[in-house]
Amino acid sequence: MPLPLCVRVDADDANSAQSLANDGWRQIEVLETWRQSRRRAWRVMKNYPVRAADKGDIPWIAELAASSFTHDRMHRDTTVPRDLADAAKRAWVEQTELPIWVPENGDLAFLILRRGIIDLLCVHKDQRWQGIGGKLIKAVMGKLLPHGLLQAGTQDTNTAAQRLYASLGMAVVRRQTSWHKP
Repeated sequence: MPLPLCVRVDADDANSAQSLANDGWRQIEVLETWRQSRRRAWRVMKNYPVRAADKGDIPWIAELAASSFTHDRMHRDTTVPRDLADAAKRAWVEQTELPIWVPENGDLAFLILRRGIIDLLCVHKDQRWQGIGGKLIKAVMGKLLPHGLLQAGTQDTNTAAQRLYASLGMAVVRRQTSWHKP
């Protein structure tokens, strides 16, 4: 089964939403874009060192990605089999050309960051709610973009990510609906 086609429109664009629905598209999610309103100084976190993942890390990172996501559009689409949605996340990690950052202390987490935009952030389910995601973001930003603006996208159902981004001084600046068609 191939993955469905996807299109996004502004959440307040009722005309486009109606046109998509009339053409057989199904609304899957609401995606929020979070951004800082002003630059902040990101300090290098000496007590939480991070490193770029190497080829030996990719298998565990890919499996963590495949097993951790539930809020993304592929997992929310009831017509997409779970194993196919998992495979899409695994492939995202395996095929990215962006650096993947991991904690040096062995925490099971990773961050893919593209010019201050969080592309993918994941913490193992057994290590969530310990501040690892926030420390990882701060450490990587301190290393790469000490005076950069941070931006991220998450689904409106992902309250853990929303709390994390709010704690980093971010706010929702855009809402889009994601639509699928087989």
